[in-house]
Amino acid sequence: MTDQLVKAPADPLGVEIAQSGGTIAQSRFTYQHTVGALLAFGLLDDEDMAYVYCETVDDLLLEQVNGDLTCVQVTSREHTQPALKAKDEKVVHTFATFCETEAIRTDVASYRFVASCGFFTGQDNSQNLVHVLAVARTTPFSDYGTHAKIKSFFKKIKAKLGGGPIASLPKVVEKADLQVGPPLPTAYDKLYTVISETLKHRQPSPACVKRIHDRLVKRVEQAASQRFEGTNTTYIAVTSGSAGLDAATLAVKRIGRAEMQAIVDEELALRQIAPVRSSLTNDAFPTLRDKLTLNGASENIIVVLQQSAYHAAARMRARQISEGVPEAERLRPRCAPLRHDFITDYMNGWNDHRRLMRPRYTTR
Repeated sequence: MTDQLVKAPADPLGVEIAQSGGTIAQSRFTYQHTVGALLAFGLLDDEDMAYVYCETVDDLLLEQVNGDLTCVQVTSREHTQPALKAKDEKVVHTFATFCETEAIRTDVASYRFVASCGFFTGQDNSQNLVHVLAVARTTPFSDYGTHAKIKSFFKKIKAKLGGGPIASLPKVVEKADLQVGPPLPTAYDKLYTVISETLKHRQPSPACVKRIHDRLVKRVEQAASQRFEGTNTTYIAVTSGSAGLDAATLAVKRIGRAEMQAIVDEELALRQIAPVRSSLTNDAFPTLRDKLTLNGASENIIVVLQQSAYHAAARMRARQISEGVPEAERLRPRCAPLRHDFITDYMNGWNDHRRLMRPRYTTR
């Protein structure tokens, strides 16, 4: 196994997007799910982070071990579009949402705004969101409506809230964290690369990294699509568990470190070849071993054959259990007979030096 990163398969986000609202929206949801998968995978290295919640009131919610929360809003634009400015609708909507959350919660440590297109960094004026936030942090709230560099930002958020909790804006500004996410066309590759680099010491194959990648994104999609009709009041109960979301819904929308570790371990286990064990033999295997040895098959090939047969038997047993087959009639978790044509292929000269292919197997 090489430690070099292998380029990820074709990026679905890199395809030219048609000018269809549904198609564009889908690509942006895919981007949000990929960012969610990046944060969820990060649970493995961040001991302070406990859970990632998907699509409650904010796009994503990060819960720390100490109970502090980070509310995350994700937005994306095509790489040909300009960076976000302070008066853009997406910025106004995001900060209005943060204000509503701040008005009812006391345990939000930070508000993170992730944008694929980045933020305008031109002149230090009312268009530069970074500069506007910096000025707002040192300006009394009573002056927000008259300050030359803040008033436009303030008035748009106030109008968006429609008489809502605009008084919570100073706290949101103080806790706001702007983050530039991976560009829209490269988000897929970014997640693939992060997984590959993080697990490099365990030498995953490119196919293994791809499976982990796909399972992470699918898990976030599942959590995001779980129906949730709660209000901000219900949102309080998402982490406290005092009311609101039922246990089944919460279990789907919440992703934890143990679940991430299980996904990684399961996929890595599929590519590991365990040592030969006497318990993996049956009456037919000694003859098979002798024939393969005589025909030049290495010990590695024999191990692959044993393991393939063992896993075939294990899958058959799992299926029998799910179908309610009585214990006495179930296949024992031992080495299952291999297809005759597969054995013949190896005996006809397909050894591991000339051609290494994934074994084909079956069960009785």
